[in-house]
Amino acid sequence: MAIPKPPAGLSPEAGKIWTKLHGEYELGDIGAVQILGAGLRAFDTMRQAEALVAAEGVCTHDRYGSPKAHPAVDIARTARAQWLAALRMLGLNRAPEEAGP
Repeated sequence: MAIPKPPAGLSPEAGKIWTKLHGEYELGDIGAVQILGAGLRAFDTMRQAEALVAAEGVCTHDRYGSPKAHPAVDIARTARAQWLAALRMLGLNRAPEEAGP
């Protein structure tokens, strides 16, 4: 079966993951394709938020000068949970020979 092209708008890193997972697992039905696409968009969001935190630090300061968590920390956490949930929904948290329908 031919590997479908990654959805438009994914990062090169997410596109490589798309290709790799399609090569290792049977992801032919439309539901699996949609779940993987949504998961990889969350993956990209996670990576963007992680880069922002790496550049600006984990903490920022509110208008009173008190330290608080950088808003991107929560974005990264939420996006990571969405990415991992997509992998679990697809059964991709197991080795390819163990994954099944």
